Amino acid sequence: MRRDPRSAFGASLAGLQMKKQARRRAAQAGIQSLETGIALLKTLVAESRPMKLKAIATASRMSASKAHRYMVSLCRSGLAAQVDEDAAYRLGPYALEMALGCLNSLRPVKLASQALEAVSREIELTVAIAAWGNHGPTIVRIEESSHAVSMNVRAGTVVPLTRSASGLVFAAFMPRHVTQPLLDEELPRAAERKQLEDVLEKVRATGVASVAQKLVPGADAMAVPIFDHRGAIVLALLAVGSSKTFSLDADGPVAAILRRHARNLSKELGHHHGQ
Repeated sequence: MRRDPRSAFGASLAGLQMKKQARRRAAQAGIQSLETGIALLKTLVAESRPMKLKAIATASRMSASKAHRYMVSLCRSGLAAQVDEDAAYRLGPYALEMALGCLNSLRPVKLASQALEAVSREIELTVAIAAWGNHGPTIVRIEESSHAVSMNVRAGTVVPLTRSASGLVFAAFMPRHVTQPLLDEELPRAAERKQLEDVLEKVRATGVASVAQKLVPGADAMAVPIFDHRGAIVLALLAVGSSKTFSLDADGPVAAILRRHARNLSKELGHHHGQ
């Protein structure tokens, strides 16, 4: 009995397709152990606080012994660290470096970082940029002046929403549903939130927020928003100096310089003034 050549051709074509799919799967194959380790890191990121090994294992759906081996390697790499007092684990120093590296690669942060030295030189104050992170306003870059003030703040520091100049800027211009949980946490009383609303209205009207010795003793700070092409705030540009050494007036010289640089950066990001 002769075989139908069309059937043979169909079988051959199916075989070729199966081989092609197999090659595609092989090309896309990853390293399972690496993906497992990343899953553990994601668990730590999602929890945002130190976790016991058992809790990590449960959340990652693996045995405690297996999770322990991965956590040892993550600690050695600096992606995780162990809290000595209770043997819990948290994100390590290199995880912070990775996060900052990612932020610095974004166009708004990159543009603003390039301008920091010029801003600091012009106003002779320490300047910085803050971005909105998972836990609120986060200092991303700092450029210290020759008259540097001791701030005890570094890149990666999360600052309060209601007691920092950059926090007030984000509170004024970010959508309320984003900031409300932090506002409720920092200001549990209704009277305090009402007072803050008056402050935020002024920040929106002037485009400037300032605090005097509220975050760092002996230091005053001023911040202005940087907007993107959508008109959404993406960064805060801030200046910090020793208390009473520069004007915190929204019409003062430091405010004018900060606003000018922020306006230029916003323009580079596609923002049209007044939109």
